[in-house]
Parts: sequence; structure tokens; C-alpha cells
Amino acid sequence: MSRLAKLLVAWVIGLGVAYAILSILRHNHFQSGGFDLGIYDQAVWQYANFLNPYNTVKTSHILGDHLTLTLPLLAPLFWLWDDVRSLLIFQAFWLA
Repeated sequence: MSRLAKLLVAWVIGLGVAYAILSILRHNHFQSGGFDLGIYDQAVWQYANFLNPYNTVKTSHILGDHLTLTLPLLAPLFWLWDDVRSLLIFQAFWLA
């Protein structure tokens, strides 16, 4: 791998870590936008427990609003760490 590629990988990892830390700090200080985050947290938790992803906040099926195929893929993440902050960390590295 070239020097430029190594620098780019290090930069992306650094941005992901910084964004994850900022997201968790915002969440810990009640500034994370709990409504939408709660909808996704509940959906991933239900997928992780092999339940029908029914949303109690919006009183509809989670796929009735719009198709989000990444949520079932995040279910194993909740098997390891059942916390909404795992979604914030995933989001940080997905966007980095």
C-alpha cells in the first residue's frame, strides 16, 4: 500500500473516531434527537430479538414508512452491545 493510501486510511479512521466521540457526547448530554434515534433503536432491537418490527412511537410497522434494509443487518451489533450508542458508532464510521 502506498504512503498516500495509508495516510487516507488513517485520516478516515481518525474522522470516524472523532465523529463517534462527538455523537456519544451529544447523546450523553441529551442532544442526540431522541425521537428519530428511538425509532431506529427500537427497530434494530426488535430485529435482534426476532420480533416483528412494529414501531410504538409512530404506531406503524417500521417498513410501512420507508424501506430501510440496513436495520436487519445491524441486529448482530445489538447481540454484542444492546445500546443505542452502538448505532451512533456505526453511523460515525459509515459516514467517515
